[in-house]
Amino acid sequence: MAKLDLALFEELFEQSPEIKYPKEGEVISGTIVKVEKKNILVNVNNQFTGLVVSKEVGNTVDLNTLESGQPIDVMVLGDSVERGLLILSLKRANQIKNLTNLAKYNESEEVITVTPTEANKGGLLVDIDGLKGFIPVSQLTPLHYPRVEGANADKILEHLEGLVGKDFQVGRSSETAKAHRG
Repeated sequence: MAKLDLALFEELFEQSPEIKYPKEGEVISGTIVKVEKKNILVNVNNQFTGLVVSKEVGNTVDLNTLESGQPIDVMVLGDSVERGLLILSLKRANQIKNLTNLAKYNESEEVITVTPTEANKGGLLVDIDGLKGFIPVSQLTPLHYPRVEGANADKILEHLEGLVGKDFQVGRSSETAKAHRG
């Protein structure tokens, strides 16, 4: 019986995929095993288990939309030898993906929708899937441009604060395009 077990083990071992240990900083694909509290347990190639802790989920991900069995891209931050887990980041994987998408938008001059999260006297701050951006007052359309008497900075800020939370269609400005062309 032992020879049969050993032969079966050897056969299964030969047929098993090569174990590829993910490198720190690498973006890998996995499958969600469980979403609990604000953490996500991830199966990586049926070889490793990883954990996305709450601070690495990011503020643009709705945990209620994530389900067990769903594919997910994550960045490897390291491993926890004590726990036997890979430490993963959904937020950082999304940031890399979004930087790539922004570069594509920039090249294609595609228009995207952003929502301002804050305002200051110079313009609007936006969060594009974890990436911070800025829309200067000078780049606002006439519809949104703060026309205030005497260029009163406090009134400009008040007007801009009224735009926080409203969707904007944005694209690359002609000044940016000129700078990129040289």
